This record gives sequence, C-alpha cells and structure tokens, in this order.
Amino acid sequence: MPMKVVTPPRRAVLAGAAILIAAPSAPVMSAAEADPLNAWNEGRAKREITVFVGRVTTPGTQDYVAPAGRIAVFGRRPILAFGNSDGDLQMLQWSAGGSGPRFLGLVHHTDAEREFAYDRQSPFGRLDDALDEADRRGWVVVDMARDWKTVFPAARPEGR
Repeated sequence: MPMKVVTPPRRAVLAGAAILIAAPSAPVMSAAEADPLNAWNEGRAKREITVFVGRVTTPGTQDYVAPAGRIAVFGRRPILAFGNSDGDLQMLQWSAGGSGPRFLGLVHHTDAEREFAYDRQSPFGRLDDALDEADRRGWVVVDMARDWKTVFPAARPEGR
C-alpha cells in the first residue's frame, strides 16, 4: 500500500511562495484571476506576500528580479525566506542582509486544533527570539489560526 504523504504547513507556505516567486515575469494578479494562495484568509500576511511577489516578478519595476535570480542557489542570499522557530533565526538574519528586495517571514504555529501550537514557552519548536526580531524588523508573521483557511489539504482520491 502506498504511503500517504501529508505536507506540513511550513512547506505549504514555502511551496506557494516558491510557485509565485518562480513564475517567469508574472504580472500582479487581479482579483478576477485564480488565487494562488486560496487556502489563506485575506489579511496582512497574504497581502504582503502577493505584493512582494508582484514587485519582484513584474518587468520594469524597481524591484524586478529576473527569473534566474529567483532560483535558490547554495551560497546566494534568498529573496524570500520563511522560518517557524528560533532555530531558523540565523538563517532569516542572513537572508535579510545584502542588497535588493527581501521578504522575511515566520509561520507562527497557533492552531492546536488543526496542527500543533507552539511559541515562547513551548518545550519544542520554541518561537521566542525570532518573534521579537520579526517585530523589530517588520518581518511578516503568518498566524496559522488567523491567516490560513486550510492547514492540511483534503486527501486526494487514490490514483490522482
């Protein structure tokens, strides 16, 4: 029997952002077009991600990044980075350095009903110093309970 793979929320965020960021010269999407983050509630986090992606993928804008510059390469600072614990803080700090457009975000696991909840006092996955740094630097904090309509997508029928 094939193993069912469940995509963790952090990967869902990164995958959605990667799809947006990797799209070659994608224009800013209108409300009438398909929503690439349809599992998200409307709010600051979703808005800031889509605005950033629009800026870096629209030719002629000051922050435009050519498709080759949107691909993750070891040793190159990413233009979009997410973390979800204090263990990711140094990666986020390093990613924030350098010139050019940058988007830094944290996924705050606040939804114990649909996943796990952990933050400042958690014995695992602690998110304390990174939350403070995000507040100081203006990084986007994605609150799972508030910002996501769907945490885990519905299971697909076998063979699809």
